[in-house]
Amino acid sequence: MNGRLGWNDIHEGVINDGFRLTLQCTDLSGNSNKVWKVEWNNGLMTTYWGRVGATLQSSSKRASPYGVVKKIRSKRKKGYEIVTEGTAQEVEVDAPEPVKKFLRWATMSANNDIASYYTGDVGGLSPAQIQAGQRQIDLVASLTQRPNYDLHRVIEEVERYYTLIPTRLPHRIVPEQVARHFVKSLGEQQERLRQLSAAQQGLAAKQANQVSVEDLFGCGVTETEEERRERIIREVLGTSRGKISRGDILEVVSLESPERRKRYESLPLENEEPMLFHGTKTPYVRHIVRQGLLLSKAGTTGTLFGKGLYFGNESSKALSYAKGSEVRMIFVSRVNRGQSFEPDSELGQGDVERILRQGYSSVWAKQRRSISGVYNGFLAHDEIIVYDEARHDLTDVVVLAS
Repeated sequence: MNGRLGWNDIHEGVINDGFRLTLQCTDLSGNSNKVWKVEWNNGLMTTYWGRVGATLQSSSKRASPYGVVKKIRSKRKKGYEIVTEGTAQEVEVDAPEPVKKFLRWATMSANNDIASYYTGDVGGLSPAQIQAGQRQIDLVASLTQRPNYDLHRVIEEVERYYTLIPTRLPHRIVPEQVARHFVKSLGEQQERLRQLSAAQQGLAAKQANQVSVEDLFGCGVTETEEERRERIIREVLGTSRGKISRGDILEVVSLESPERRKRYESLPLENEEPMLFHGTKTPYVRHIVRQGLLLSKAGTTGTLFGKGLYFGNESSKALSYAKGSEVRMIFVSRVNRGQSFEPDSELGQGDVERILRQGYSSVWAKQRRSISGVYNGFLAHDEIIVYDEARHDLTDVVVLAS
């Protein structure tokens, strides 16, 4: 069974051969980040316990279904929460070899990154669990808007998050440090939830024997037509400032999301940029392919010109954000920028809202233009920022050797 149970579902009737359940308890003040698992087969109850991410101890003994239920309920009284479990299985898709290679790279990178922090089984992760984790992030964000926020309340909410989303924590837990790090890394925590959501959706498709690329990635991925492929490669090489050679380009694949394309084409086309670049960490590529770039998640790597979707007209700019141990990836996007405001200083969110009210749809920060608040006083590359998700349409992904 996949263990998607709530406390009200724990009764003798669900304790059958193959039953398993995982509980977790995070208590930052008590330097505790514990996991407890139980399995029941043929009248034998096996329990596992220990610190999240560490090798677990185990013990087995004969027990009735009632005995299992009693043991589980005793853990609830100690503050444990149910963590879903399942099994992930790899499924080969029928696709051209360049697409298969891209899918393997994107999947492996995302899964390896998830394994570096998440200690549960993604195969059984429920959408409700991810949604609850997002609500905790939103709550912490709202609690910490002011500099003098209530740290003790934040510690409590961070504990609840880590109980929902089992995560490796330092061996010696200092509650204040863990909570402050969580607050500083809210953008990263959101990206992790997007990773987990994309992984969960892909595995759900596999378990339902839906194994097309669209089912697994939430978007069509196809081999790029030769003429377009060469045009993209020329643009990448021509704007790389010598940082990319043709031998670095491993693959180019095209993305097909009818929903995102329809949304993009629903706006009046004004000053379209047909080929801009967006770089990101390779472990994030899978969930961006599935979900697109989201304003609600913007700001993971900085918001010099407000909370928006950032693009560059040079691949060298995108390359500085494309991080990966085996391969690096850059998105190609068309952008309907409308009327662009050209700033001469950093922009806060209030500045952006004022600019949008004035009729602008984007910001185009020009390189070499004097901009106060920027390192050395000027930008090394142009940056084009839009503040409406409908103004971008991801069209391709360029895969580069690391």
